[in-house]
Amino acid sequence: MIRMNKNDFASRLFMALGLIYVYIKNHIANISLGLSVLFILRYLLVVFGFDIMTLGIACCLLIVSLTSSLPQKEEKRNDRRY
Repeated sequence: MIRMNKNDFASRLFMALGLIYVYIKNHIANISLGLSVLFILRYLLVVFGFDIMTLGIACCLLIVSLTSSLPQKEEKRNDRRY
C-alpha cells in the first residue's frame, strides 16, 4: 500500500490548482465564447423549442467550420537590415 503524507497531497493539490488557473487565464476568451453559445442555445430551447435549438446548433457549427477553414494571414516580418 502506498502511503502519502499530508505535504505531498497538499503540494499536488496546489500544483493542480495552479495549472487550472493558468489554463483558464490563457483560454478565457474561448471559455467565455463557449458559455455564451450554451446560454443562447438554452434560451432558444426554452423560448422556441427543440427544433429551433437544433437549427441554432447547426448554424453555430456552420459558422465554426467556415471560419476554421479560412486560411490565416501570415504577419509580415520586418527583419530586413539595410
